[in-house]
Amino acid sequence: PKAAELIPKLVEFVGQSILIGHGIRFDVELVMAEAKRAGIGCTLGGRQQIDTLRLARHYGESPSNSLEVLRNHF
Repeated sequence: PKAAELIPKLVEFVGQSILIGHGIRFDVELVMAEAKRAGIGCTLGGRQQIDTLRLARHYGESPSNSLEVLRNHF
C-alpha cells in the first residue's frame, strides 16, 4: 500500500496514545515527512513520546544500545 493509504489509518490507530519506540523521533519525523510529501495531514508529531533509546543511554549500563544487545543485557 502507498503511504497516502496507510498514514491516515496509522494516525487513527494511534489516536491520543503515547508513542513509545527506540529512536522514536526518527520514526515520527519520517512519517511526518512522507505525510507532507503526500499532502496528508498528520498529527503524530504532537503526540507525547517515550524514547527507549534515550532511556537505555541514561539508565542502562549496556556496552551497546542496540535492541539486540539490550535484550540480552536486561
